[in-house]
Amino acid sequence: MKRLRPEQIISLVLLFGLGGVAWWAFSGTDQTARLNDEPSALISNSTPDAIAAAGALTKPKPWPKPKAQSRGRGWGFELFTPPEIEYHAATGDYRVKPSDGDLPAVAVAGAEDAAAPQLLGVRQEDYPLQLTGFVGAGAQALGVFENRQSGETLLLRAGDRVAALGLEVLDFNVVYAPVEIPESMTVRENRAVATVRDGRGVSRTLREGVTALGPAWLARLAIGPDERELPEGAMVTQGPITYRIDKIRLAPASVDVTKENASDGSMEKLVLNVTSSPDSNQP
Repeated sequence: MKRLRPEQIISLVLLFGLGGVAWWAFSGTDQTARLNDEPSALISNSTPDAIAAAGALTKPKPWPKPKAQSRGRGWGFELFTPPEIEYHAATGDYRVKPSDGDLPAVAVAGAEDAAAPQLLGVRQEDYPLQLTGFVGAGAQALGVFENRQSGETLLLRAGDRVAALGLEVLDFNVVYAPVEIPESMTVRENRAVATVRDGRGVSRTLREGVTALGPAWLARLAIGPDERELPEGAMVTQGPITYRIDKIRLAPASVDVTKENASDGSMEKLVLNVTSSPDSNQP
């Protein structure tokens, strides 16, 4: 047998290697083609049931239809209703009523022990219109008036009206009158004088430098941290307690007050004095 040369051996090895690669590639392509053609072959050569089975291989499985959930005693249904809310005026708080009970009781701290009113003084009220001066001279002079209710400054002459106060200026003059200076001698100066009339037909004389007093009396009371001047008939509410000014007396200075408690409907009569604590007279 003739011995092969080295270059021939190498050629044979390469030939066999290329042949193996070609066989492997052909085998994979043929198998893939057979797998792709299998449904078609089944459809063309099989029964309707086989065709449906072949279609199941190529179509995605659908989601199952939803089913009703089970019902039983474990299921609970409840209708929501807003809670009942109450505002308590004495405490300034809100209370929420529970679903199975009544509104909780509220203890009003200090409702019965609220600071009793104290009488600080009694005085006669100022007349609502005060004469404070004048401008001009002679017949052209105008009176300078102050509306004590609004704080306005008004220039008025005889015949003018102040509708807000229901007053009319009947007469106005500037006179040369004596003026007393404290801790000094008396001098004479020009001073304004006016006569006014109210809606009831009552006339008053107003003089510059002299505070004109009204017909009513005022009681200066301290109720809690506040101080205020109140006429007869005025009412002040502090929490559930309401104080009504019934009568103001000048000599000696005292005030009759009615105390009403809205929490229990009780009523109490008080007499306030300037230098003593209130006396209680339970009716």
